[in-house]
Amino acid sequence: CENECPLGTYGVNCTEVCKCKNGGTCSPISGYCTCTEGWLGDDCSESACPDNQFGPSCAQSCSCEAAGTERCQPVTGECLCKPGWAGGTCSLECPFDKYGVNCSSSCQCLNGAFCNPVDGSCSCAPGYHGPLCKDVCPKGRYGNRCAQECNCTNGMGCHLQTGGECVCQPGWRGLQCDATCPDGRYGLNCSQTCDCRHPGASCHPATGVCTCGPGYLGIRS
Repeated sequence: CENECPLGTYGVNCTEVCKCKNGGTCSPISGYCTCTEGWLGDDCSESACPDNQFGPSCAQSCSCEAAGTERCQPVTGECLCKPGWAGGTCSLECPFDKYGVNCSSSCQCLNGAFCNPVDGSCSCAPGYHGPLCKDVCPKGRYGNRCAQECNCTNGMGCHLQTGGECVCQPGWRGLQCDATCPDGRYGLNCSQTCDCRHPGASCHPATGVCTCGPGYLGIRS
């Protein structure tokens, strides 16, 4: 029993963890905190100076910007920034790809998502979901948080971002993909011209394969 508890612990068998903050040290027996200059309280978390003051007799004014400042260091006047802020006076918001204390962490958000400058959480762009916004909306859903439902028939789904416009399969057209290609046209967006030669022949609206009229046969009859 000749050794004191390791730094940061106290009590029987040194099983308790000290709660002292801001450089304070605790008694290895009782856990009582001895605070460094400028700090008060049971856990040394209270500034010895009023807000925005520091130095001997708290006679000097801090230069910190209030919106971004957690507190002004009561001895040196150093500005301790809130998460999401940086700079000598805590006046700079984090750039779009950084977050956290002093903007020291890198955002992981994908696909144009907004990164919260405080905690790095992602707000997904329309058409995406998931913690990092890496997943596209499931088929049949679109918009912010994939909350909107597509209303497409015979389609491959709807546009993920811009309001749910239907993306039609080959052979179909219309706002809801509920009409086949007009006579003489086929394929994706009905953009292809049928090549069936004789009267009475028609082509498949999706593949363009000809169906011959009476009295004809062949690929293009």
